[in-house]
Amino acid sequence: MYHAVLDVTQDDAADRLAAGAEPFDILVTNAEGPPPSVSGALDPDAFRASFNVNTVAMVALIAAALPGMRQRGFGRIVNILSVAAVRPVLGLDASAASRAGLVAGLRGPAREAARHGVTINGILPGPILTERTARYVAARAAAGAGQPTRSALICSRPFLLIALARPKKSGRYAPICARPWPAS
Repeated sequence: MYHAVLDVTQDDAADRLAAGAEPFDILVTNAEGPPPSVSGALDPDAFRASFNVNTVAMVALIAAALPGMRQRGFGRIVNILSVAAVRPVLGLDASAASRAGLVAGLRGPAREAARHGVTINGILPGPILTERTARYVAARAAAGAGQPTRSALICSRPFLLIALARPKKSGRYAPICARPWPAS
């Protein structure tokens, strides 16, 4: 089985995907969001960087994958995003905007692709127990950022850590979205 792991921060990722050795039927996209904003200040550079990685690079990968999937009459595109795309998370403004942009921007293409047997779905997980989540919680606490967020409360109480998703568990949802539809 052919597979490729690409770094979406590399400008040639979509070109390398399109030039792959074999056709592929499943594309899973995922990228770490930008550093959280602790001060609540809007930083245009942070938004620009987040859009480049979490929207533009993802669209480029999808655009590279879609023609072959359409031609073969089957394909699954699964975008692992964040609940911040639909529900505000304090300090994740740039990440939320870029992920919401991808969700909104793919609605039309998803409908068109479905006519050719290709599905485009998004998984929007909540907080996942990663180093980035721990850094986010620590930064908010260090900044004295008012009331702790739910994530901070969960991370500060070891007996509640189970409430955060584990990375391996979160990864189980992509294969579900990638399954072929049952014959009708």
